[in-house]
Formats: sequence, C-alpha cells, structure tokens
Amino acid sequence: MPEVTSMESGGEHEPVYLQPFVHQVGGHTSMMRFDETTLCKPLINREQSFYHNIPQSLKEFTAEFRGVIEVKLHEDSEGSLAVLGYPESKTSSSSTQASPASSESDSSSINRNVSKSRSASDNYSLRVLRSDGVDVKSPSRDMFNPEGRDSGNGPTGNINPWSLKCHKRTLSKMKKTNGQDKEHCKFILLENVAAKFRYPCILDLKMGTRVHGDEVSEAKKERHMMKCSNTTSCSLGARICGMQVFQVDTGLYMCQNKYYGRNLSVEGFKQTLQQFLHNGHEVRQELTKPIVTRLKQLVESCFTAGYIQILF
Repeated sequence: MPEVTSMESGGEHEPVYLQPFVHQVGGHTSMMRFDETTLCKPLINREQSFYHNIPQSLKEFTAEFRGVIEVKLHEDSEGSLAVLGYPESKTSSSSTQASPASSESDSSSINRNVSKSRSASDNYSLRVLRSDGVDVKSPSRDMFNPEGRDSGNGPTGNINPWSLKCHKRTLSKMKKTNGQDKEHCKFILLENVAAKFRYPCILDLKMGTRVHGDEVSEAKKERHMMKCSNTTSCSLGARICGMQVFQVDTGLYMCQNKYYGRNLSVEGFKQTLQQFLHNGHEVRQELTKPIVTRLKQLVESCFTAGYIQILF
C-alpha cells in the first residue's frame, strides 16, 4: 500500500478531520477532503480492485490510488458530528493502519483538533438528531459561491448542494450500520484531480446503455433498465449525472444534479454540454478540440486494455 503523505494532523497517529469535498457534483456516497491533494470515499471492494488492477495505459485517465484509511465518527458534547480519518502509521508495516483513539485524554485532544479545524471554514453544520439521523443545514439553491460570500440574493454557501446531500446520506448510513462499538470503517484515498484549479468546472457522465451490475437482483435490474429506457442512456449511451460551471459574470457556480440529467432529451443533452462550456460571458470554443482529442486517446487506450466494451 502506498504511504500517505502531506498529513495535516501533525503526527503519525493523530486523526485528520475529514470535510465534505466542496466540488462533488454526483455519486451516492460522500467524497471527503483528506488534505490539499487527496480525497477519500467509503471503500467498495470492486472499486478498490479496479484501482489495484487498472492497466498502465489507463492510469493517466484516472485518479491516483493512494491507499486505505480507517474512519470513525466523533460526536462532541453539543451533538456536533465529525468524521475522523486515521492515517497509516509510518512506523508500522505497510498493511497496517493506525487504530482510532478511545481514551478520555485522546477524546479531549480530538475535540480540540476538530474545533480548531472547523473554525476555519464551515458554512454548514452537522448535528446528530435524537432519532440517530443527521441534520444538515445547507444551501437549497442550485448554485453556490466558492468564496462563501453573500451573492446579493442571499447566502448560497461555499459548497455544492449535492455534496452535502451525499454527506448526510453517508453519515446516516455509518451511524445505522456501525453501531456504538463499531463506529469506524475503511475509506480509500484518491488523488484530488481538481486541486490545481481555482474554480474547477466538473461534468459527471454515466456512460453506457446499461447501468446495472451483474450482481443485482432481477427486480433491481428491471428497474434500472426501465429508468434507462426513458433517458439519454438509451438514446445516446450517456447521461448527465451532475455538473457545476463557474460563471465569471456572477462569481457563482451554476449546478445541476442527476435528477436534471434524467429528464433531458437528446437536444437538451446537447444544450447542457454547451452550457458546461459557457463561462457566463461566452462559450469556450477553444476547449472543444483538446477535449475531443483527449477522448479519442481514451478510446484508444481502452482498446489496448480490452475495456472498450464498457464504453459502448
């Protein structure tokens, strides 16, 4: 397992306060920020196997896999919930992760570290409800201000609304499935490919005319097939599952989620692709050629790796 570097916790065994990745536009589970260049998400065996066995020719098109960490929920005396990641110990074997702290003194230290980390940013709050659910106060608009300022039409928050939706779902699942004695699980670490951009514009596409896995039940398979038949997955072999585009004229991100993508016609799909290239002033036509070139390189690499059937 690769050694995790650039820890923000300041020590080998100190936990890292994991925050929602502000630019998550799609998916079902929460992507969280581990450090400046690394994200993490709940471990799925099939996905981890993919990163371990990905052909060399496709690695330049995927985020770098950076290992596995153990994650634990932490609740303070006021009911605020934090997600803590425990980095791999540099002094242990490469297959061993640091164990979550459990003593009273460790808990006090964790509270101090989490409070310090939270004070620097959060425009949202996470609290545990009596029902053991998770209450997330978040912006309801389909846009957000990356600088966290009031846009003039009221506060929009400094995080993509879909990111908080996924974060709430993940935290609720962790509380329900792990129990009091098992409040930890495994997350995989991945390169944050958006880290080098100040205002990353992101488009999430679901490729293929089939979106169900081999392991799902017949009933679920039928539901997925019915869903696909009414979307551009059937007509185009692609569906928009999330998008955010920075608008230079307003200083805000325009966001769309998977429900928007499900309702698009073929013409609406094309218009949305054009919208993705529009910065608020003009369509960035100079980007179309490099995008097409890159997509052709990806297809060629998939042929080489024998994965081309996944694309069509």
